[in-house]
Amino acid sequence: MRVFFSIGCILLTIKLLSQTDTIFLKEIEINSNRVSTAYNKELRVVQVINNEELKKMPASSLSDILDYFGSIDVRQRGVHSVQSDVSIRGGNYEQVLLMINGIPVNDPQTGHHNMNIPIDIKMIERIEILSGGDARRYGANAFTGAINLVTKVKLDNKFSLSGGDFKYFSGQTIGCFKLLNTQQIIALNRHQSNGYRKNTDFNHNQIMWQAFYKTENQQLQALVAAENKSFGANSFYTPKFPDQYEQTRALLASLNNKLYFQKSTLILQAYYRQHHDRFELFRHDLPSSVIPVWYKSHNYHMTQVSGAQSNYSFNTKAGKTTLGIDYRYEQILSNVLGESINDTIKAPFEKNGIFTKKANKSYWSIFSDHSKKFNNMYFSGGLMVTFLSNKQLYYYPGIDFGYYLNSNITFFSSVSRSLRLPTYTELYYKDPAHTGNIDLMPEEALNYEIGIKFFEKYLHVQTAYFIRKGKNIIDWVRLSSNEKWKSQNITTVNTSGFELSINYKHKLIKPSSLLQQIHLNYSYINITKQSGNYYSKYALDVLRNKVSLIIDHQIINNLKASWVVLYHERMGTFTEFPTNIEKKYKPYITLDGKIVYTYKNTELYISGSNLFDAYYYDIANIPMPGRWVIGGIKIFI
Repeated sequence: MRVFFSIGCILLTIKLLSQTDTIFLKEIEINSNRVSTAYNKELRVVQVINNEELKKMPASSLSDILDYFGSIDVRQRGVHSVQSDVSIRGGNYEQVLLMINGIPVNDPQTGHHNMNIPIDIKMIERIEILSGGDARRYGANAFTGAINLVTKVKLDNKFSLSGGDFKYFSGQTIGCFKLLNTQQIIALNRHQSNGYRKNTDFNHNQIMWQAFYKTENQQLQALVAAENKSFGANSFYTPKFPDQYEQTRALLASLNNKLYFQKSTLILQAYYRQHHDRFELFRHDLPSSVIPVWYKSHNYHMTQVSGAQSNYSFNTKAGKTTLGIDYRYEQILSNVLGESINDTIKAPFEKNGIFTKKANKSYWSIFSDHSKKFNNMYFSGGLMVTFLSNKQLYYYPGIDFGYYLNSNITFFSSVSRSLRLPTYTELYYKDPAHTGNIDLMPEEALNYEIGIKFFEKYLHVQTAYFIRKGKNIIDWVRLSSNEKWKSQNITTVNTSGFELSINYKHKLIKPSSLLQQIHLNYSYINITKQSGNYYSKYALDVLRNKVSLIIDHQIINNLKASWVVLYHERMGTFTEFPTNIEKKYKPYITLDGKIVYTYKNTELYISGSNLFDAYYYDIANIPMPGRWVIGGIKIFI
């Protein structure tokens, strides 16, 4: 109660001290939510990072940006979008749903590939971060939350170049033009570096095409994007072999069609995602004399995902009703994961790669939701039912309740059930120390949440307390040190926490003020885990406390700056290599900054990450880089 009382006092004080000549902004609709809801009326903790904010941030990758917000835990193995694991509210990297324009793009092989998104951050109009599991709205795999990237549909022609420490180079060109009443965008990107330590070099190439057509009653959007990424993976999966190397390729194609009628809306979506992964325990350019004779082949994987989903919403006197149906098909070809096949299949793009195993699965989901407002109260309830190809049936309901104290303050609460399907790695992976389990069941959780929202045009405050009770959680366990680790559904994980977001836009009160915007985020996580008599492989190394402070300000005319201070305090321990000493994760503080000068159609900038040169780990035995400075130029045509 003290926390909520203190927040109330802060809100009242800011409101009294602020002027009344505010600028009214257009209401934002949350695209990731199947039940279309205005941003300020969503009865969950939702953060929307718009295009203006994205441009100011001292970040060179999507992973960096996500780390600045909410209860998101971004654990990077390699910087600049090389590889990162993203989790929300104390979950793990398999339990977050990633979407592009409302289309799910999670990789069925492993969550390590979920962030292999073939779209550069400069092509993103906004990012929607939805905290808390709610499969009733977002479908399977939104176990702890969801992140939706909304792409731009129109922008200026642009050419940009940048370079910096560790021989970093980045180049981008964007063309935007009209063709037959459609808005067309083509974007090319390249990022590369020699790496900040041995075997951390990377090359990253992307291409994207998008067409957008809009009338009064229809919005049609087609997108095709691809990327090719290769990188040194020093100790990424085990510190015993520092010469690991990986190359991934991703292809995404999607079609979105929104039809607007007098009192109803129909959304039709179809998508296809293909992902290739070649993992080398000893990278290909090493001398043959240093490669052990027992190492026979690299690991080759290719996943293919196709799906379609529809959504129909209509309004009556009884409220708003939404109905939907989804279908998703997932397949993997591999020489490691899946069931053995009779004939080998040549791996695309690979000179010597072959597939000897295969697996696939599919599922149907049907969805319904109804919402109604009664005076100052708002109620929403719904249910999603999923039928898996193995004949298993799962259902996950959810209920939201809100009370609008006035036009600015809302109290909300929710109860929901969420579900997460196992990946192919958890089902089939085998090596001398691990054995997968094809009989794994989906993870399940009950989610409880209460909170308060305050929305003024210049001030957004959201705070919530949440509890997640997870069962059948998938974990790698064993009874003794003489046994292999095996993936099992025996772990119970209970998580609770507190989340606070304050976004104060002073520029909407005084546009000429030096201070433009302050954004403060804080999250606290407490987690308990039980695995019976088994030893659990994964420690409780979630972020206990996380604080982020983002400040935007002007320096002089056309010269602006942005600063981000991050504090991370992680629970748990890790085994240090090669000493085998168990060590605690140490709290750390980092400072990122960016200074931008704009003149006519040209923009010059200098950006730096970890300006304090802090030494820290996101993942055990993989030290992150120290100070890294980049400078660049953008020319708008």
